[in-house]
Amino acid sequence: MNRKQAIELLKPIIFRLAEKHRWLIHKESLAMAQVLCESGNLKHAPGNNCLGIKWTSHYPENMKQMLWTHEWVDGKYVKVLAPFVKFESIEQCIEKGYIRILNLNRYKETRESVDWWDATSYIRINGYATSPTYTQTLRNIIIKNKIYEIDWIHGYNENITDNFIWGETFSNVRFNGRTYRRVIEPPEDYWEDTVDLAGQLQIGRDYIGKPFTVNSWYRTRDYNSYIGGVPGSQHKISNASDIGTPRGLTSYEFYKIMDTKTDCTGFGIGRRYCHFDRKKNVKKRVWYY
Repeated sequence: MNRKQAIELLKPIIFRLAEKHRWLIHKESLAMAQVLCESGNLKHAPGNNCLGIKWTSHYPENMKQMLWTHEWVDGKYVKVLAPFVKFESIEQCIEKGYIRILNLNRYKETRESVDWWDATSYIRINGYATSPTYTQTLRNIIIKNKIYEIDWIHGYNENITDNFIWGETFSNVRFNGRTYRRVIEPPEDYWEDTVDLAGQLQIGRDYIGKPFTVNSWYRTRDYNSYIGGVPGSQHKISNASDIGTPRGLTSYEFYKIMDTKTDCTGFGIGRRYCHFDRKKNVKKRVWYY
């Protein structure tokens, strides 16, 4: 079985379990990447154990199997014989093994992560794996295979307004020296602000009558930090967007139109773009880049 086949086999299983165990919603790619990593694309899953679930007294004795594995001990990998669980199916392994474990208190940060990027960090910190490169391995699997797409609730090309789509709001990520564009959807808590901001941008777009090019909208905490965004940036809550200055206008003229026609409260004026946000309970602010 190759990786593509493994992904297609796992999708309906993970979607069913995500619907049943709601904390997996928006982070299905975490579970997918871990299965692919731990089982070598389902090629190595003895006893349907596709996630390296260790046997403990929580399971009956007849579910125990002894297997060789490699553990990271004192700065190096060591081959050890250890007890693992036998499952009736891959789905049972994910639900009765993986999900049961991640419901433990120590994985609270993983469960409450806002997206797969944070979850792939916390899953290692919370102790799921001993490898120091586990987070990087999971992120590489998710990015290279575009598994992040299974986390999207809105379709990339789904319209928010007549001229803006959800994909334009998605955050970039920076990984291994490369920027991957628009891969993380804003969390559900930020959807209302996303829609409201899109409505105001549409007002400006209708008035100007020319396309708006979205340079940046929602930003994850890590990506905002990477590009030098301020800690309290409205981009982090999907309440700000940087828009390329439309042809035929200066950035100052663009700002003045949006100031007059919309309810935006924050205006950043750059050489070839403007920042617009709807920060609440503040007076209008204007600044230059």
